[in-house]
Amino acid sequence: MARTKNTPNKCTGAPAPRRPLRSVETRTAAAKHRPKRVRTRSPSPEVVESDDVSQEAIEDDDNAVPEPSDQDKGALSPVPQDDVLLPAQCDDVSRGAQTGSMCSGCHNGGQLLSCDFCYREICTRQRKDEHKACITLNAGIDIDNPKIQFMCPACHVARDKYKPYVGFYINSQPCDAYVHKVRQVLTSFFPELRCKKTLIIQINLEGTLEMDEPVIETLCRLKKFFSREKVAIDLKTILFNFKERKRGPNGTEVYAQHLKPVIKSISEYKNVLIFFTTHATPTGDLHFLPKNMGAESPEVILDEIFPIEFRAALKKVERSMLYLLVCHGVSNPQCYQWVREQANSGVFTDVLSFSSGDFQPYYAAHMCAYYAQRFLIENARFPAAMPEVLQGSHRLGTSSKVIVFKQDHELQPMNRKLFPAAATQFYWSQRRYAPYGIRAPTDCRGCKRFQTIRTRLPPPNEENPTTFPFRCKQCKYTKTKSIPVGHEIGTEERGGSWHAEDFLAPKSV
Repeated sequence: MARTKNTPNKCTGAPAPRRPLRSVETRTAAAKHRPKRVRTRSPSPEVVESDDVSQEAIEDDDNAVPEPSDQDKGALSPVPQDDVLLPAQCDDVSRGAQTGSMCSGCHNGGQLLSCDFCYREICTRQRKDEHKACITLNAGIDIDNPKIQFMCPACHVARDKYKPYVGFYINSQPCDAYVHKVRQVLTSFFPELRCKKTLIIQINLEGTLEMDEPVIETLCRLKKFFSREKVAIDLKTILFNFKERKRGPNGTEVYAQHLKPVIKSISEYKNVLIFFTTHATPTGDLHFLPKNMGAESPEVILDEIFPIEFRAALKKVERSMLYLLVCHGVSNPQCYQWVREQANSGVFTDVLSFSSGDFQPYYAAHMCAYYAQRFLIENARFPAAMPEVLQGSHRLGTSSKVIVFKQDHELQPMNRKLFPAAATQFYWSQRRYAPYGIRAPTDCRGCKRFQTIRTRLPPPNEENPTTFPFRCKQCKYTKTKSIPVGHEIGTEERGGSWHAEDFLAPKSV
């Protein structure tokens, strides 16, 4: 017999019965008629501050919940910087040694120097060497001196781009005779780093906290910037379970209690990143109860997750990014309409969504982290920088398309309504595995063999082809597919290529 075992499902799609979620007015009316109960409580032990909302906080409780104290309101604390590994602390990477990393300037290997003020590594060469590098050093220069500090050109530009670049410092004194020439290869080699106080809010359905790979990778990547600039970046995690309870507060009331201190603290930050994760049904409804016990339309759930006070606070920050880590995402018409209204009204400057019905957040972890780096800190241009952000995410491309709502963050919130957010869809294509963005079948429907499907591409002389076949090389089984209008066939490289197109309003899931 086949051996089976149960493991956690990391996909955000699952069926659930459609159940109504009580509106705010209904809950308020019920609370007025609820008899008041007086409970005596024994002195509680000392409360320990935590950035995570414990699961026990949302379980059924026979006792009435008291008014949360200042410590219980989720006071935010900066992420500790002691666990950040500086380049100078790495035992296996010495200054000037060959490493397996790539140069931040030309994305090539070589003799790399680690910047003492940021995460970057820059390739260097001596003046007499023949190969090219981003920084050329004068002959006879000793860079292995432990007292020497190296500042990359990007950090120099961020601090004062009008001063001459020297690169090396001993006891904070510049060494003028070290650098001979700096060679710029990419336009992103000298980006201005905009490290401003940032808050990351993780909102998860109870039971989906293991799908936190995008949050963790984004936090780790941004910490490399914020730790050197001595700017705070905080993380707040909130679990929700909108369960109706006969005793104690309902799930929506518990969620509102935990959200209230977060809303008050948003005014202290310039940037806010929100990661929202829950399951979704095949029809696009979002789960509001764990273990597939209940789902409701996206519009109802998102209005409950983002109340009016929450949205009003987000309008006042410079950048507010929403990562919608759910199946279907804005491919659902109701979810699309809600997201578009919030983006046009200035609540979110960036919204990232994924179209797959079996989306797994793990596949999008690298892309989410790099998107925050390029557009939040380095202020890259959209959509020109998106191919670089999506590069290497072919596993994500084989399973889902990426949809981005982008609003001009430099506009004032009152003016964002005049300039609607543009929705752009990015699809992955590769000549063999996903021509024109259409995934090739894994097995043949005729002979049931694996990896026998081959793509019969249109001849080069045919203009504007409309169809192409998948054909089995064993049984000659053929499946004809229509080519989406405007789609590119893709490259022959195994990593494929990403392409952009306008995202149109969906009619159905």
